[in-house]
Amino acid sequence: MLQGGAQALFTGSPKTISGHDNGAVLPFASLSVDVLRPFEVDSTEARLMLFGSYASNFNYGSDLYGALLDGMFVGIGDGRNFTPKFDPYQIYNQLQGGLTLSLLNNALSLSYNYNLKRFSATQVTLYLGPQNVDIYSAANVRIELHWVGIDFNLTSDGDFKWRSNLNGTYIVLRDNNREINFTPDVLHLNYPGKPFITGGFINNLAYKNLFLDFSLLYAMNQAQLTHAPGSDTFLITGKANSFDIQSIDLGYKIPTRKFKDLQVYANVRSLIQNDQSSLIERRKFFGGGFKIGF
Repeated sequence: MLQGGAQALFTGSPKTISGHDNGAVLPFASLSVDVLRPFEVDSTEARLMLFGSYASNFNYGSDLYGALLDGMFVGIGDGRNFTPKFDPYQIYNQLQGGLTLSLLNNALSLSYNYNLKRFSATQVTLYLGPQNVDIYSAANVRIELHWVGIDFNLTSDGDFKWRSNLNGTYIVLRDNNREINFTPDVLHLNYPGKPFITGGFINNLAYKNLFLDFSLLYAMNQAQLTHAPGSDTFLITGKANSFDIQSIDLGYKIPTRKFKDLQVYANVRSLIQNDQSSLIERRKFFGGGFKIGF
């Protein structure tokens, strides 16, 4: 399956860069291929899907990183020095691709995904001296993500069923000087010089009408941050490896002929976690309720 098209900005922006044409046409395309289908392989036994996509955009056309523009228009005050601002209409090419291999009637699935994001950001560097001085400069940033996952049935016969998913993402950030693991001030992801690694372990269990779902999140080489006195800039104080039991859901499906689905459940979020992370939500949430399907 092949899809493609283009987008364009037809109305001007109040923050247009002087002399820059912000009316460029931005193409995009995606392709997915069922590799084994031409060979008449039984799709219930094995399936291999390849996919890829290309898109051209600029910061103002990308909601995902729109917040990174905030630093560009911060007021110039005491102790703040600015180099020339970046061009929000600079065009970047974004790439994505990967594959999914399903085996044994989808009892086992292996996946890989590559994602390359490019965008502009404001780099903030703090110099400590007689006074704190923040140097704001433009940076062209690229984020490379390598995601791998394995999804499998531990058992699916009889009254007891158990399916698990283990996944991980290897993230590398670079700026226009090709400094490895450059982190724009807004992202705060990883410790300099180390790749940021994150992922999860997801489980879905059921015994007859009783079900239990739980998931674990982890992050490695995560930066621990603090504020310098009198500055909004974050300083990196160390590195942390963090984990979080993200969710536990316990419920019961009530047999009934009046409704398509009737169940009661209880859940908890962030029940167990370490206290080293600067990103993970530290609050705990408890809840419960019921669900009716017609």
